[in-house]
Amino acid sequence: MQTFQVSSVLMSYGMPFFLGLFIAPFIYIDAKKLPKLFLNTSPRFWALCAPFLGPLWTVLIYWAIHHSSFSNREVFLPKPSKRNRKYSSPTNRK
Repeated sequence: MQTFQVSSVLMSYGMPFFLGLFIAPFIYIDAKKLPKLFLNTSPRFWALCAPFLGPLWTVLIYWAIHHSSFSNREVFLPKPSKRNRKYSSPTNRK
């Protein structure tokens, strides 16, 4: 009886849906770390795209837009701390 329920759920939703549910939290966590997302979309948008639009396509498009070398992103460097401020500019080095 238990096997029938699992197989019927897999047949109705399909394996890509469950793979998308597995990948969605990883996409969400990574999207929360980025300072600005493509077209100001929320991290929830990218997490919801994984199960419904296909996990492999979502991961590929997300990576291409946000992390690849041809993406149009700005580099956000952390500000130097007060302790290391004297080493932050090249003129202060001895």
